[in-house]
Amino acid sequence: MTRDNTKCPRCGIEIDPADNFCRHCGIPLKRPHGGEPAGVPIMAAGRTARPAPSDNPWLVLIMLFCVLGPFALPMLWRGQAFSRRWKWIWTLVTIAITVLICWLLWYMVVKMILEPLQQLRLI
Repeated sequence: MTRDNTKCPRCGIEIDPADNFCRHCGIPLKRPHGGEPAGVPIMAAGRTARPAPSDNPWLVLIMLFCVLGPFALPMLWRGQAFSRRWKWIWTLVTIAITVLICWLLWYMVVKMILEPLQQLRLI
């Protein structure tokens, strides 16, 4: 069985024949003593792999700060869009923003709703 040396056998992405690993999916392309790697599922001819949504850095950031907030952290950590260092940075920024928003909501409830009601002696 011959394989096309310019495409990854798993994901079908273009690769350099000198690469030892696929730059997209990370599978080993060569054994230490030569030959094909064993147990690599091969994609059908003509198909290209679609990247996971968690591999798109802009989508992850939009989900973190505009849509889901801290609930998007698993998407951040599952993807390969950011290095481990940036994943920690974005996690800490997300937690800090979440704490700030919770504090502001508490402040608004206490200062703008409960205190005026107490001054009117309704509570």
